[in-house]
Amino acid sequence: MKKILLTFALLLGLSFNVAAQEAGKMWLGGTIGLSSDNWSGEQKTSTNFSINPEFGYNLNNKLAIAISLGYGHVEGDLALEDGTFSYTSNEFTVSPFVRYTVVKGNIGSFFVDGGLEYTHSHMNSLDYDTNIYGIGFRPGISINVTKSISLIAKCGQIGYKHTAVELGSGYYNFKANNNKYSFDLFKEFAFGMAVSF
Repeated sequence: MKKILLTFALLLGLSFNVAAQEAGKMWLGGTIGLSSDNWSGEQKTSTNFSINPEFGYNLNNKLAIAISLGYGHVEGDLALEDGTFSYTSNEFTVSPFVRYTVVKGNIGSFFVDGGLEYTHSHMNSLDYDTNIYGIGFRPGISINVTKSISLIAKCGQIGYKHTAVELGSGYYNFKANNNKYSFDLFKEFAFGMAVSF
């Protein structure tokens, strides 16, 4: 409940004296994310770090197109019958998206990013590859520090992801697919900045 009230207060704090984005302006920025998961039933823990630079172009005062290229690193432990297995994984992501600015004021804006995502990850300790295809929407807020520099925060995601896993090759080959629908606005947070020019 506190998170919902905080989000509402931030929205009210934006000046509703709407100032138009300048069509034709570009931005360069990105976000850094950090998350930690702990599944007690499966006795699995993981820590995830990601960096996602992005480049965008304002089409008009409400709409922009952009692309984000990301790198992520995961470290974790999985409890097995014969002991604990530690693993690391590296992820690479490409995500073209459209940004719709809902409200823009003198001190910042509230926006929604909607787009596609492709992520490939490889677990270093095993011959284990994962491909993720997704589509979704992610709300965010931008606070102007100067005329051309903004702080950005994004949270959660509403969308769909298809995950294809392939483990090993030859005789010891395992393949699996997973479909996930998400409506979680308060699980993943990413913070960053953008410079417009």
